[in-house]
Formats: sequence, structure tokens, C-alpha cells
Amino acid sequence: MNALISRELRRRSLQGVFSMYLAMKLSLTSSFSPNRTTFVIPTQPSVSWLRQSYFPNRDLLFFRERTSFEVTSRLLNIALRAFIQTEDYAGVYVVLRTFGIFRLPVSTKTYLIVTRHIIKRLRWDISKAYKVEEPRWGNLFLGIPEVWALHKLNKQSDRELVEKILASAAWSDFPLTGPLLGYTSEDEKVAYTTPTTAMINGEAVVPERMRFHLLPLQRIIRRAILASAAVDSDDLPAAKRVSRAIVEAKAQMFPGTEHPYTTND
Repeated sequence: MNALISRELRRRSLQGVFSMYLAMKLSLTSSFSPNRTTFVIPTQPSVSWLRQSYFPNRDLLFFRERTSFEVTSRLLNIALRAFIQTEDYAGVYVVLRTFGIFRLPVSTKTYLIVTRHIIKRLRWDISKAYKVEEPRWGNLFLGIPEVWALHKLNKQSDRELVEKILASAAWSDFPLTGPLLGYTSEDEKVAYTTPTTAMINGEAVVPERMRFHLLPLQRIIRRAILASAAVDSDDLPAAKRVSRAIVEAKAQMFPGTEHPYTTND
């Protein structure tokens, strides 16, 4: 069935893809259910034309008690990449939580997927900041209300931005709103372990017993969710806007009546 789905994708037949996937989802036998290969298919270069508006990414992370594949860090990193490429940050957050649910280690690869995307999006907004009057996603994510101030970050390297973002996310107290870049890794309030930029980029070896915390990545993504929600702002407080987006994503990805690992936010 996975081979047939791949063929339909190459033919750009969305109807064929969805029909086959639906048949797999409704199958009563584990051997015919979506497996790890099914989740990898949408990330293949040959189907890069597929966009979030066409493919039910959240539905593809649908775990059932009869699931026939093993959930691993590698599989979750694949799912993480798929969600973050479509800027579905609530979906990204739920994938990150799944690392904790299954007690899987967070690697430098996981940090690379998140930080690379965040920096890429920030760079885009920084490059456009001098042309617009309204705050962009980058302003909202970094807590910089002035559009001109965002453009000034063009002088900072990607490495510097990543280091500052991770330093902020590693603090014991992390703001959901307000300035994000006012922290350093040498501050006494650092409470969580994150990899260095050299480790993330593969330039330094990770010590054998070093373990990285999941929470800093979750914090970063919560800011990303809020920045996206603020573009279509409503009257809800910031924390409730983020929680609502996460709850909606979790309900789609892990239906409470069918998923044995349902947890509260």
C-alpha cells in the first residue's frame, strides 16, 4: 500500500493518495495500518510540491493502540521536520511532547531541526523589516515591537542568534511574551541543558553522558505558536491562545478515545 501511495504522489493524484490512506486508517488489521514508511513518504524530495493545505500532516501522526511500528527518536524527528516545514507549530509542540511521553532522548538533530527553521524564518523577516510598517512574525517571536529594531539584527550571525535564543530558553524563568534575547548561557539562572551551537552543527562531539532537556525546545515553539496566533490576534490572553492551539492539534493527532498516552497540557 505504501508503494501505491508513493506512486500516486509521483503522479500528483491527491484523490488517489487520500483514498489509499483512508483505507489504511480504517483497516482493522495492524499489518494494513499506516506505519513508519507511510510517515516518511510526504518528506521525500520527489513530493516536495505537496503543501500543508493539501496533505493532512496532523492526521498522519495518528497513533493507535494497534500501531505496528516502533516510535523512535528518528521517527519523531522525521515528523518534527514535516510539521515545522509547514509552520504548524502547534503540531511541532505535540511532536516534541511525544518525546517525553515515550521517554525518548532529545538529540542535537532535534535541536538542529528547530533552530534551523527558526533562524531561517527570522532571517526572512529581518530582510523585509525595512520595507514594512507592521510588526512581522519575527518581531512577535523575539518580543521586539519596533520594526526597525528587527532589521538591526541583520548584523548578528546565525550562530549568535541561536546562542541567545537557547540561552533564554534554558533559564529557570522563561517569558512567553516580552524581549527574548536578553539572556546569556553564563547567567546563574540557567536551569536546563542545551547543546552548544558547535554540537548542533556537528563541529563538536557531545560528551557521552550529556543529556539535553526537552523543555527549552518546547518553550521556543510556544513563542512561535504565539507569534503566529498574534498575526490573527483575538482577545484571548497570550497563554490561552497558545494552549488553545496545542489542544486543537493534540485532539487531531491523538484522539483521546483511541490513544493510550493522552496527557494534560
